[in-house]
Amino acid sequence: MVTGTSQFETLSQLITGPGIDWSQITKLHLDEYIGLSELSPARFRKYLKERFIAQVLELKTANLVNGEADPQAECERLGNLIRNNLAEVTLIRIRENRYIAFNGPPADMETDQSYLII
Repeated sequence: MVTGTSQFETLSQLITGPGIDWSQITKLHLDEYIGLSELSPARFRKYLKERFIAQVLELKTANLVNGEADPQAECERLGNLIRNNLAEVTLIRIRENRYIAFNGPPADMETDQSYLII
């Protein structure tokens, strides 16, 4: 799940929409800054905790990117989660310049890694 102001309405609709059994949903976080404190207002993890996870208390699991962990180890941890869990729905934003998350030109579109340090 991506963050930012473009997602305010999407998150609101998800949280208030009927018929979603959140106890069956595993959330996987897409991107994060490296080295910012957990308390920084710029942290995507903080954004998701406040605007989504705190609102959906019965969520099965929330796997967030830890930008304060060793970056390579965190990429490996998250890559393993992706390889071992089928993604049925993905919420992302593709920007006008064709960026997906932070994967802007010259992104490596040939990699088999799920997460990269850029």
